[in-house]
Amino acid sequence: MERIHVLLGFVTALAVVLGTDSSLAQSTLPTARPPVIGPVGTLPVRKAVGIVENTPKPDLVITRTALYVGNPGQSGQQTGIPIYTHSRVLISIDVTNRGDASVDLHDVFCPVKLTQKPDNVNCCVALGQTLINPGETRSGGVFFIEPNQLPPGTYPMTFTVDPDNKIAEKDETNNNANVTVTILPSNLGSGLPDLTITGVATTVSPRSTRTTR
Repeated sequence: MERIHVLLGFVTALAVVLGTDSSLAQSTLPTARPPVIGPVGTLPVRKAVGIVENTPKPDLVITRTALYVGNPGQSGQQTGIPIYTHSRVLISIDVTNRGDASVDLHDVFCPVKLTQKPDNVNCCVALGQTLINPGETRSGGVFFIEPNQLPPGTYPMTFTVDPDNKIAEKDETNNNANVTVTILPSNLGSGLPDLTITGVATTVSPRSTRTTR
C-alpha cells in the first residue's frame, strides 16, 4: 500500500512538472526558414551564343580580268593574241561590290595589287572611281609587262583587291583573281610572219540560174 502511494506521488509530481515547464513540451527540431527572394531585375544578363552579326558591309570581288597586248607595227592593243618577249602587256580589271554597304577606296594606296608574281614584275591598279556602291562595278588598267622584261615561259599570277585589308568586308576570302601569262620567244627578225585574224567579212553571191538542155 505504501508503494502505491509513492508511485502516485511520483506520477503527480511529473504531471506538475510537465504542465508548468512549456519548453519540454515543444519540439526541439529546427524550424525551416522561408526562402529569401531578392529584388526583381538583379539577375545577370547572358549574351546570346551563336548569333551572326548582321552589320552591313561591302564585299569587293574581282569579276573580270583581260590582257591587252601591243606589238611593234600593231595599231593599239588587242586581246586574244600571242604574247612575245617583245610585247607590251596591259591588264584590265573590273571590281564589283557584292556587299550591302558602300565603300570608298580613296584612302587605299593600292586598291588592286599583283601579289603573286615574278620578282621583277610589280603592278598596282587604280580604279577609275573610288566610291563603289552595292552592286556597282569599277574598272582600272595599267601596263605591267614591258618588252624583254620576262624570258619565255608560263607565269601564274594573282591580283588581289584590298591587299592590305584596309576595308572590313563580309567575305575576306574572295579578293583574289588568278591570271596565267604565257610568253613566247620573239619572232622579230626571224622572217616568220605574225598573222592575226582581226575580222571576218562574209559576201553572199546570187546562185546561177543557167538551164541545161
